Amino acid sequence: MKKRLIVILNNQVKEHTTRIKILPESVKWKDLDELPITINNIPIGIEADTLNTSYFDFTKNTINLINSSELDLSTQFTKVLIRKLSTLDNLITLVSDNKKYFDNIASNDFNTINNMIFNSNRRKPMLIFVTGIEKFIESIPKEIKNNYFNRVQELHNCYFIVTEKIDLMKSYLVETWYKTYTNTSNSIFIGKGLNNSLIHTNISTPLRQISLPIPDNYAYNIKNNDAIKIKIVEGE
Repeated sequence: MKKRLIVILNNQVKEHTTRIKILPESVKWKDLDELPITINNIPIGIEADTLNTSYFDFTKNTINLINSSELDLSTQFTKVLIRKLSTLDNLITLVSDNKKYFDNIASNDFNTINNMIFNSNRRKPMLIFVTGIEKFIESIPKEIKNNYFNRVQELHNCYFIVTEKIDLMKSYLVETWYKTYTNTSNSIFIGKGLNNSLIHTNISTPLRQISLPIPDNYAYNIKNNDAIKIKIVEGE
């Protein structure tokens, strides 16, 4: 009887014990919440303050941005994201690597991507990761170039993600596609340097917070101009 009582009490303790969250030295996919991954709820890391899984909604912009002051930081993170998303059955993931940033990841030409985007039989949402967006735009036929991204936007199920060094992004500020289809109020910035970014000018988070140095495996998940510090996922 005594042993049985001890077993019951132990089980009750286990049921009411809350698991203590810790921030892993290196965040892996297994460390994130095991919720179904959808295009508007993609896990990208762990919030530094709350230790909750941090999600990004790629449907906020027709053209989304993943930037950093150092190119290799944003490309490494993007490669991790591409490899994971490419395994999902509920999402189509394509790559237009015009600058050859992504080693060992297949890249698609414009015609392949375009045919997939406007395939009337397509039912799954699409994400297209792009490097060298200016080269991608140059490949759009002249007769459809002016309203190309508007046509994509009207589909409501296809979104671009541009990965680039922040210094190069500054040259896009005057471009029509940037001003119309991109909004830095919802974007991802890897590593330090957000406080010096000339394209993220409306951040509501206090400057003293985003000015603090952070390691290379940290980032800011920017949601409605609120820069949330996270530790990014680094692989399996």
